[in-house]
Amino acid sequence: MARHRTQHRKELSDLLAQRPGWRLEPQSTPGAPPLWCYTDDEPPEFSVSALEDGVLLRELSSEQVIRFADVEALTSWLRAHRPDALREPPTRLHGKARIRNFFEWS
Repeated sequence: MARHRTQHRKELSDLLAQRPGWRLEPQSTPGAPPLWCYTDDEPPEFSVSALEDGVLLRELSSEQVIRFADVEALTSWLRAHRPDALREPPTRLHGKARIRNFFEWS
């Protein structure tokens, strides 16, 4: 795998990993990298994958394909066209605060 593709995959993971509606799905082709798929409901609305020279977004209903130079360009497109796909992940309590809240009954 080329260095650029590896970097794009890491940046996609950093951007999408915990956001609501996004999931990482394997491809059926052996050795093919997994796709990030977004859905507000079933089936997925679009998928995103890393390329050597950028990022590819495929709208599944229309089969439209959009290439982006990098993850920043994808982020800008999502902000303009699908801001719901960039919702912040729910906050989680960590460590002692999480345990404390588990044992507090109010």
